[in-house]
Amino acid sequence: MPTLPCTSTTGLDARALTDYLKGLKSSDRADSQALFMVDDGMYFRLVKTQPPCEPVPVKLGFFRVDMTHSADSAGYKFTYTPLRTLTLAVGPSDGKVDGSLPPAPSGCGGVLSVAYVGRDLVESDLPHSLRLPAKDSTLDWVLIDVDRDGVLDAVFKPPPGTRDC
Repeated sequence: MPTLPCTSTTGLDARALTDYLKGLKSSDRADSQALFMVDDGMYFRLVKTQPPCEPVPVKLGFFRVDMTHSADSAGYKFTYTPLRTLTLAVGPSDGKVDGSLPPAPSGCGGVLSVAYVGRDLVESDLPHSLRLPAKDSTLDWVLIDVDRDGVLDAVFKPPPGTRDC
């Protein structure tokens, strides 16, 4: 338990909890959120002001993204398949969130990982298009905007042989 002052999140509805979590600033970079995702999972790195008093339940949804070249455009067609959804305890201490490692992409299937609170995600909540990492990027994943209330962060890791799909 952190020493006071801390913020109790018990009883907050999804909107209030989303606002609270998105408002927490990172100890690494002041212009970043304390709760964030990268390709190997979800992290919590909080400036030591007003941490949560207790671990905060955050859902983490994993979706397989099957990709095929689209003949009518320069991009890909893709379909989502839910893999699993976990509820993980975030905070009050810093570090990688236990259990947040996403499954590895395979074949022509990438993985979309979405951290959120509130009602479960359905396919219509997920983005209609995804971008791939830039060819000159050293990263093999990209941050994705998921435009739905309660979404905190999302990462897409395409399959290694995307260009062959």
